Amino acid sequence: MSRRLRSRSIIAALPLLLTLLGAAPASATSPTVIYGQYDGLLAINSGSFAGEIVMPIPVGTWWVTVTAMLSNDAASYVTGEQTQCELDGPAGATDRTSVLLTSGATGRSHSSMYLTILATSSSMWDAALSCRTDAGAGEIHLSVMRFTAVEVFTSGTNSPQARFRATVGAAHTGDNTYHTLNSLNLPAGRWWILGKADVANDAPNATSHVSCQLSLGTDLDRTQVGLYDTGQQGNTEEEGVQIAHGFSSAGRVNLQCKSASTFTTTYERIFAIKTGKLTRKAFGGASSTSGSGTPLVISGYEAASVNIASGTFKTVESLSLPAGAWYVQAKAVLTDGAAQPVECQLVVATDNDLIGSYGGPTGSTGLYLQTAHELASAGSAKLQCRVLSGGASLSYIRITAISVGSLSPGILEG
Repeated sequence: MSRRLRSRSIIAALPLLLTLLGAAPASATSPTVIYGQYDGLLAINSGSFAGEIVMPIPVGTWWVTVTAMLSNDAASYVTGEQTQCELDGPAGATDRTSVLLTSGATGRSHSSMYLTILATSSSMWDAALSCRTDAGAGEIHLSVMRFTAVEVFTSGTNSPQARFRATVGAAHTGDNTYHTLNSLNLPAGRWWILGKADVANDAPNATSHVSCQLSLGTDLDRTQVGLYDTGQQGNTEEEGVQIAHGFSSAGRVNLQCKSASTFTTTYERIFAIKTGKLTRKAFGGASSTSGSGTPLVISGYEAASVNIASGTFKTVESLSLPAGAWYVQAKAVLTDGAAQPVECQLVVATDNDLIGSYGGPTGSTGLYLQTAHELASAGSAKLQCRVLSGGASLSYIRITAISVGSLSPGILEG
């Protein structure tokens, strides 16, 4: 029997959502966004894919992103116990992550999940998240799930325009040189661009870092993860990166990764959404604005390392936002060599997303968060973190917000 997973805001706005699901999506300059959340703890099925969590999506073309935390809560693990989660939509739209979690309070016992698809349908459909594990029943859990669907257009003159390209993946030489995994051609204009891939260390006897990037001139974002050697728990992970960039003429963006050891990438994705007005803000520095109109995108960035305070949550970076409805994503590279428990949250007024981590093998991992909120007056999107006893830091921090024309709560069912 299916059960409905509701947050307090979902119940209050149910009539609005039912109206939206029954009608064709309207053209808008700032996008229509559906946002659903569930903060409970769900056990992942041992064996086959099961435990499907779905969010209904109307007709049209939608960019769907799911974030969550995977955790191994068992006292021990067996080498080779893989956990997989998959986000599915119509017409074969799929993204998947595979992780080999360690156990207890150690690096890679927790993983920040980040899945994204672009899907089009002429009828209502479900964005479906399902998972499986080789571990025992009740050992691997999924928590703090966030589903976001953004209505976009891939042709014509409606706004916002979007582009997406998915590639299967390949094995790569460990030569510490960036290898291009996927490329996306974009027309002139201002774009918010996101890339992601699953990475695995193929070296048989060595831990290694894999670094991935999106780089366009001075617009650069990187994520680095530490991975154990092949066949061991902790040798696979996701990497996500994002930038905001203006093209004066048609151009191309490349998703690239490198490592000192041989490595494999799979589920390589690049997504780009065109903006009207784009503001880029260097945290602690100057900002620049180009273009006009909607959607408005405000993107803050910081490449340098920022220490995480111990004890209570403290703001690491904050992005100012005007009044209105906003969809916000944040990402960062966590360096936590001592495997101290770290928690980070993305907060916009009363809405938030939370992720916990003990770092990764050799100390680094990626964190990915998202939330949505309508501000009655000017406010901010804050990335806040805490560590048990110090020694952890964040780098390559990004907080990006896009203005929303219509924000509706999503219903998660499972």
